[in-house]
Amino acid sequence: MAAVSDGTKRVLGLTAAAIGIVANVVGIAGAFGDWGSSTTEVVLSVEPAAAADAVEETTTTEVPAETAEEFLTALAAAIASGDTAFLTTHLHPEVAVRYGADQCAATVATYLDPTYAIEVLNVSEPADYQWVTDSLTTVIPETLSVEVLRTADGVQASATVHITEIDGAFTWFTDCGAPV
Repeated sequence: MAAVSDGTKRVLGLTAAAIGIVANVVGIAGAFGDWGSSTTEVVLSVEPAAAADAVEETTTTEVPAETAEEFLTALAAAIASGDTAFLTTHLHPEVAVRYGADQCAATVATYLDPTYAIEVLNVSEPADYQWVTDSLTTVIPETLSVEVLRTADGVQASATVHITEIDGAFTWFTDCGAPV
């Protein structure tokens, strides 16, 4: 086997380095210049009368992550355990508008009843709800009226509670004291 001179090694090393540098430069330029990528645009032309016939009306309704029954069970558990974080974060926004966030936080902090429970009897279709407290009325659209057996302070009674879905999660209503 023939020996390779130091000069040849140096030339080969510099050549390999130069090829590597050129390959990197070409790769970087290709990435920034979108070399090798392609875009195909398809344009459809439809006569206006045909377009009107082709449009089909669709309605989508966002389904809450939980059912009304599941939410009310979680709400009852929050009241039974004094989970103020759940109670506060699930208040309907109009409650804070009427009473102020601080007053509502202070009010729900007092909601602790280990006997509290809710048994759902019937859930209505969504409808407008006239939320009335302190001589004020706010119409809340798309609200469920839920007939329940509610146990509070160890006493069970029939009641109707109202919950409204907002962005896939249910919210509830309460009286937090004096309106702001």
